[in-house]
Amino acid sequence: RDSKATVSVLNCYCTHTHTLPTQEHPMAFAKVDEARKAFAEVINRGGMVNNEANAAAGQAVTEARYAQYAETQSIYPTTYPKKAAGDGSAIFKAADEAGEGVVTYKEMSKYIARNLSTIKMLLAEGFESFNTKFSVEDLRDCSKEEFMKLWQEAAAMRAAAEAKAAEAHVPGEQATDRSALPPTSTFKEDHAKKAASYEEIVPEGADFKFSLGHQEMSRVMKALEDIFNSQPCEWLPVDAIANLLSVELAYEDTAEFEDALGGEFADFVHGLPNAELSTNERGTKVLKIKKDEPGPPRTMTLKIEDRSHLWHVLMQAPDARVEIPELEFEFQPMGERKIDTIYNHIASAVWNLGCYVRDAQGQLTSTVEGKILDTIMLLNKCLDVEHPFTVVVTDPTSRSLWQPITGVAVEYANDAQAEAA
Repeated sequence: RDSKATVSVLNCYCTHTHTLPTQEHPMAFAKVDEARKAFAEVINRGGMVNNEANAAAGQAVTEARYAQYAETQSIYPTTYPKKAAGDGSAIFKAADEAGEGVVTYKEMSKYIARNLSTIKMLLAEGFESFNTKFSVEDLRDCSKEEFMKLWQEAAAMRAAAEAKAAEAHVPGEQATDRSALPPTSTFKEDHAKKAASYEEIVPEGADFKFSLGHQEMSRVMKALEDIFNSQPCEWLPVDAIANLLSVELAYEDTAEFEDALGGEFADFVHGLPNAELSTNERGTKVLKIKKDEPGPPRTMTLKIEDRSHLWHVLMQAPDARVEIPELEFEFQPMGERKIDTIYNHIASAVWNLGCYVRDAQGQLTSTVEGKILDTIMLLNKCLDVEHPFTVVVTDPTSRSLWQPITGVAVEYANDAQAEAA
């Protein structure tokens, strides 16, 4: 990860003043502001990135916001503005690691590729034009002044597009002012009253009872696969892997890592569809990750009739489509494997849709926004299993896996393919 590239993204979480009245709980809001100000100072110092200081400052913001919510029962700040494009000087400084005041167009092209999401976010509609100016085959020098000129031209394109969007209105319709509404992270809001923690949301009878949210689950799986990809051995000791993961994921020790999991690491991997546990001749628990081998196309269907079914773990292959036909809703292939419970697959879709509505503030008509919010509401009903629904996985290369497989109906195009599988 390029830590420098995160600075400009983090700035947008640290520079927005609150919009809620503070008369009733002035200290709670003030502590959040103080923590965010300190966070901004840490990440804007320049020079060598201090990851430990960044993490400590970020943790302080988290703790202050949780304490504020516990005291006031309100979210603060209610909205964050889009990060301004800036003049490009910070981006150039990050790319110019030697501090020479000049980089080649090739070096800048590589820097842009490494930090694509950040730069796309900053330049938005101006990004495509900006990106065409740089090539890995271009060895010419690019000065800071030249770079800033190109950057500001792209930033002007973004500003023009935003101004045009603000002026565009469908006759008879008016874009909704999202700043007056609560954030659309309905997963957390709807379940906050039902459970004080993720563990309490997990129903009795669930096969996978670990407390990781979607993002942390992705981090653990990525680190686990990286460990196996770097080792020649097929089987590795479970305890050693747990220790390696605790280091890689910046936990204090294995105990803290397992505390975050909500149970022992061996039990966690036992619930993963692509993992296999065994005991070697010395009595040591060992683990291997199953090879990603393609097979004939197939369709897998799971009927969700009880909340415990939401804790089936699905490994969605990069080319697999996941659908809830009752809602005509589809989880598009993401180009990479995704391992998570059905609960978290749906909850992350709720989160992503909510973020889209929030980020498109003022650009969506009330009709379009209403349809998206209706979809979020229906997906939240799926999380409560108010009515039975179906999860259908169209798996063209047979690389998607379930754990447990119990209740999953698997269909192949013909008997010969089924027998071969």
